[in-house]
Amino acid sequence: METSEVRPFDRVRNLSIWWKIPLNFLLIALFVIYGSNSNDMGSENCYTNYDDMCPFFKAVTFNNFIEQTSCHYIASLSITVLAFTSESTQWFLTTWPFQFLGKVSYTLYLIHELIVVWAMRDTYNYFLS
Repeated sequence: METSEVRPFDRVRNLSIWWKIPLNFLLIALFVIYGSNSNDMGSENCYTNYDDMCPFFKAVTFNNFIEQTSCHYIASLSITVLAFTSESTQWFLTTWPFQFLGKVSYTLYLIHELIVVWAMRDTYNYFLS
């Protein structure tokens, strides 16, 4: 997205600290709020025992005007912009645990189906035999 010649987020990076702090908090809040939306149109469940839609998600999605998939897009976009614009987030992502996860994530993605199918098959055989 950003190359050494073209860096569209430099304008945001060069803002005063008093502008960056509220911007970063807003991006984190968007990520947390919209990324944790669990209300689906078919099953409007909350993490409570009620069958009603969560009042919080009803408010932040404007009575389900913003769909669940759009909420997840907003969350992913906000965390991506935060990662590009915040020096502390960039430092956090360059620590060794995240570097290690970045190196092994594609390999794990490729082989996770083998592990899941093996666990499902063994669990199925255990309970039916």
